[in-house]
Order: sequence, then C-alpha cells, then structure tokens
Amino acid sequence: MTESERTATQLRAFLSSASDDAEHPGRPVMASAFAEYLEWKQSLNARQHASPTPVPEETVSEALQRKAARSSAQKRRRIRGGMALPVHTHAEKVEHLPSLPSEMPMAAPSELKAESVDDTLEDYFGLVDLGNVVVIHTYGGDADDNLLQELRPEYVIMYDPSPQFVRQVEVYRSIYRVPVQVYFMLYTDSVEEQMYLAQLRREKDAFERLIKYKGTMAIPLTADGQPEEDADQRMLRRLSSRVAGGARLSLPPSVVVDMREFRSSLPSLLHAAGMQVVPCTLQVGDYVIASDMCVERKSLTDLLQSLNSGRLYTQCEAMSIHYQHPILLIEFDQERAFTLEALGDSKHARNTTELDVQAKLVLLTLSFPRLRLIWSSSPYATAEIFADLKQNHDEPNASAAAAVGLDDDTLGEHTLNLTPVDMLRAMPGVTAKNYVYLMNAVENIQELCETPLSTLQQLIGSEPGRKLHAFLHQTAP
Repeated sequence: MTESERTATQLRAFLSSASDDAEHPGRPVMASAFAEYLEWKQSLNARQHASPTPVPEETVSEALQRKAARSSAQKRRRIRGGMALPVHTHAEKVEHLPSLPSEMPMAAPSELKAESVDDTLEDYFGLVDLGNVVVIHTYGGDADDNLLQELRPEYVIMYDPSPQFVRQVEVYRSIYRVPVQVYFMLYTDSVEEQMYLAQLRREKDAFERLIKYKGTMAIPLTADGQPEEDADQRMLRRLSSRVAGGARLSLPPSVVVDMREFRSSLPSLLHAAGMQVVPCTLQVGDYVIASDMCVERKSLTDLLQSLNSGRLYTQCEAMSIHYQHPILLIEFDQERAFTLEALGDSKHARNTTELDVQAKLVLLTLSFPRLRLIWSSSPYATAEIFADLKQNHDEPNASAAAAVGLDDDTLGEHTLNLTPVDMLRAMPGVTAKNYVYLMNAVENIQELCETPLSTLQQLIGSEPGRKLHAFLHQTAP
C-alpha cells in the first residue's frame, strides 16, 4: 500500500523487471530510468536548436522597437481614410510531402497466409491463486474496506504507513478471522517515522478527549435502547380496554403555559409532541402540567440572576404554598455542554463559580423540602420529561391555574401553609412519603394531637404511628 500513484508505478516496474542478480536487483529499473532521462535531454536540446532567432527584414531603430514592445497587440489604431497601411511580410517555410500513390497495390490471394494459432495457449491459461498474487494499490479511504474484502490478503506491506488503514485491517481481521500479518517499511529516526508517530499521538488524544466527554455526559431518557413513542402511541397506551374495549378515546394531554414563555421554543416543541398547549397568564410558575404539579423553568443565565437577586426563593415559596409538587426545571442550551462549567461563558458569571451555584441550590432545597430539581439538556429533552411526568396524573384546569396566586379569600382552602407542614415533617415517625396521608386525614395540628393511636397506625404504619403518638402525648419535664 502506497500513498501516491507514482510510487505504486515505480514498485510495479521494479517487481516486474526484477532479475536474479543478488548484487544489483534493481539495475534494470535504474537503467531504464537513466535511458528515459537521456532521451528527454536529447529531445530538449533538439527543440532548442530547431527554433533559431528570426532575423528582421528591415532595420528598425531601437526607439521604435521599444515603442512597439510597449504597445499592446490587441490595441486598435485609428487610421484616416486614404492612408496607406504598413504591411509586414514574414517568410514561411512550406514543407512539401511526397505525393502518395493514388491506388494501393492489392495483394494476391496466394500471398495471404493463414494466421498461426498457438496451441500452447491452453497450457498456460487458468485462474491464478490469490496466494500467489502481489497487488500494489494506493490508499483509497473508505474504499479500502471493499478492497480488503475482495482480495482477502494474508500479508500486507505498508510502504507508506497510515493509521487509518491499520484500523481498517484490524476490523477486517476481527470480522473474517484471517491471521493477517502487517509489515511497515520505515527508516529509523526518519521524517516518515515521526509523521506516523505524530498521527498516532493525535489519534490517542482524540480518544482520550472522547472518553473524558463521555464520562461527563448525562444519559438521555431514550438510552435504554427502546424506540421513542409518539403522541398517538402514548394516548393509546393510556386507554383502558375494560371500558368498551377501549373505544372511549381520551383527549390529548394538555399543559397550561404562561404567556411569557412563548418567547422560548419549548411551547412549540410541546405542541409538536402531541400535547395541547393552553396559553394563560400565570401568577405562580411557568408551566402547570397537572392540578397539583407546577414547573418553574430556568435557563442557566436566568438561574444565576434569580439566585443572586433572591427572586427564585420567592417563586419557589409561592409554588410550595399553592401546589403539592413544586418543580424547578434547569434547562441547558443544546449547543453547549450539559454541565455547570458552562457558567464561565456567561457575562453575568464573572465572580460566580460552580460551587457557589451548587451551594445556593442546596440551601434552596433545604428551605423547601418538597421542591424537586429537574436537569434538562435541551428543550427537546424537556418535552419528553413533561410527557413522562404527566403519566398517571389528571389534566390541569386553565381557569384554576390562572386564579392561583391572586388575592382572593375563596382560594384559601386550596393553598398550603408551610409552617404547619414543616412542623409536621419534623415530628418523629413522619417521613417525606407518609406526611401526605396525615395532611389529608386531619385539618390542623390540634386535630392531629387528638387522633387516637389506632388511627395513626392505620395511616402511617404501626411503628411510625406509635412514635408519633408517644411524641404528641409525652409530658413536659
């Protein structure tokens, strides 16, 4: 395998004219090249002697010669009518070919001899074994895979080493289980060797960077190998076959979206995913995907500004008061890396580090234990996350979502008081999973204290109920 066609031609000539002379194996090739050089040199000298310098017919002064040289041959000269034009005559050499005969003499039939046929041709005709064939070829990129599959070589000699072809030979050997032996032709400590080693170093660095990037990448939701479901498949999967064989078609899933969010691409992607986008002016949150689930979407730049100004704390507090499942969605840019290291590219993060953002998010989750954080790599991933979150949840009401957060006394029964919730979760036996059952069973802390032990054990379990009852009825020292 060679890099250029010129090298391949030289190797073919060397192998085809190789002699048995052990001392001078390449003498015929060098003699042929030297003969071609002498022939080229002789023809060059003949062309130089065949074109002598023309002698002008009339003597012209040097000034006129310089003027004629400066003037362009394409420039036209205006001539007055009646003026005589200068006419220059050039001597031409005419070669007269000898006259050809008008008729060619016909050969007599007796002079025609039958063409002899070599009877020994069949003795040398047949298929050549591939093991005895030497093929000299140039690198062809991706076409080398087909070349290896066609020739099935057992020995590969790389006159010009190429890492790409080495990888192709490795793939060929692993597929066809052929014990291929590869040989390199290199001079030690030569320029070709350093070029080949430099290519290997670049290949190694590329693989190391790929492994590093893959180690920090987030696994998408569709990485389990299962095909993605479109909107119609998700709707059919939700149908119940017990109700008239599933004949009752359900409406497409809906999402209540704040009007200010239509400046982003997420609402259009939700619509393309088969969801019904309901525009509305929301006082709390940006997206309402269920009656008890609200989402506040923040890009990386908005997240940093909201953390510094304290607006995010107010928004999370409002979501925790009015909704059972408040969610903070942190959406990254599709064109950037899915990591907080991209904060350094923002002009608002000059004095903010990655640890500062993480510390503020930890304090935010400690202040609001029911707050959930969702990390999304792109708006496309956000649309898939919303589709998964809406499973087994009821559809949101646009009018009720728009009324959340307004100063209305009639909405007081739909809000949550954070102080009693925090007190309840701090009691023994109450966990993040069973406190919801207590909130649905009792109206306030006083009613919880009056609840008997058997009822508490039915709500949250035997041991947690016993711990909670003992804590509520213990005497102060």
